[in-house]
Amino acid sequence: MRKGLYSFWCYEHLYARSGAPANVNTFRNGLATEINTDLATSTTAIQISTMQVVRNTDGGPISP
Repeated sequence: MRKGLYSFWCYEHLYARSGAPANVNTFRNGLATEINTDLATSTTAIQISTMQVVRNTDGGPISP
């Protein structure tokens, strides 16, 4: 388990504009799937589920 002893961690956000062309949404969805696959199989990524601390918002305080 990780205790988050440093604050250089945050969440990745992928936004899609309402009415965006289909190819933009296809790319966004493919990118999100690839990121999730990479994180699930990575030996260097830190999974949020293994953390013993939380951050309720990007840049917010870290608490147990």
